[in-house]
This record gives sequence, structure tokens and C-alpha cells, in this order.
Amino acid sequence: MDLFNESHSIIFNGHTYQNEFFKDLSQAKYSVVISATKLWFAKHSPILDILRNLSARGVEVITLIKSNFEKEERLREIGVSIKINDALAIDVAIIDKSLVWYGSVNYLGYNTDENNAIRIYNLALAENVLEVLYT
Repeated sequence: MDLFNESHSIIFNGHTYQNEFFKDLSQAKYSVVISATKLWFAKHSPILDILRNLSARGVEVITLIKSNFEKEERLREIGVSIKINDALAIDVAIIDKSLVWYGSVNYLGYNTDENNAIRIYNLALAENVLEVLYT
């Protein structure tokens, strides 16, 4: 099954999103942009392993975060570019400028069943979200 097709958009909760999200991340070819309002990862975190591997493969990995020096350093150490925005208010991930994961899930943080995420393959939406993030 091709995960990057228009018919594969699904709603997830804060725990069920992870397998699909990690699978999508692992398949990124060009770029990953993650906007996270809070950083909350453990000493060993699967998301950090995936981002490290992507960066090592030459995929451009950018995170937009609020300032958090300790966690920023961990991201830098694995080859992730960081943009600080202390007014950041959106949790979203955009893969290859076409696949959008959006909702209350924090892609670099702690989540509960009450968080939600929707997976949408849409080039125009991805472009619009990136524009909002960078302005």
C-alpha cells in the first residue's frame, strides 16, 4: 500500500497516531518540518532515532519550537535544524511538502488519548501550513 496517496487520510488519538506517523516519517525522501509547542522526550526516544536517521540520509529535518535549551541541544546533536519561535501555537508535521499531520498531538512531546491528529495528503494544504509557520 502506498502511504502517500490521497485516499489514506485518517484521524488518530494521542496514542494510535504513533505507528503510522513513524512509518510516514521513515519514508520521507526530501524534507520533514515539525512544529512542536512543547518538547518532552525521554533519554531514549524513538522520534529522535528516526530524525537522526533521516538527517543521516540527507533528508532536511527542521523543527520549529519554543526555546528549551536542554532539548534544543539534543535535537542539534542528531543533525536537526532548529528555528525558535516563543509565540509558537501550532503542533504539526509536514513530510515532503505534501503530507500533513495536524491536531493537538505534540510530535516531539508527551500525548494522551485525549490528543488527536489527522493525516492529510494535500499539497496545497502543506504549502499553506508551511507559509503560516514561516511568517
